[in-house]
Amino acid sequence: MSVTFKSILCGLMLSLVIANAQSYIEVADISFTIAAKSEKKLHYGFAKGDEVYIDLNEIKELNISKLLVNEWPKTTILEKDNFNEITQKKVRISNEGIYEFIISNNDTNNINCEFRLYRVAQNDKNTNFNTAVYWK
Repeated sequence: MSVTFKSILCGLMLSLVIANAQSYIEVADISFTIAAKSEKKLHYGFAKGDEVYIDLNEIKELNISKLLVNEWPKTTILEKDNFNEITQKKVRISNEGIYEFIISNNDTNNINCEFRLYRVAQNDKNTNFNTAVYWK
């Protein structure tokens, strides 16, 4: 390959990467303690076609007993047992609605968690989708 052809090929590849770049929208960045033998429930709304990315870790590297992600009220779309960290776990949202994140601690000690949640909208129309959930 000539230097010119390599330059053109690299330029085309870079253009494709930029054109397909996804915009991560922060949904949550929180820390919390889960008491021994209990759980924490978090609820967020998502648009159909969203890609949701989950980061969850236990600060002291203790085990988190379980993470469940449910399409509310009870359709499980992700289940992960006995871990101390999840990084960039992708979940595809198939229906617009409320999604429940249940983080369980079956241990006799409290655990301290950091939870980050990001979404990538399927289209520009859903970029400003309100993920807040309000109960009446």
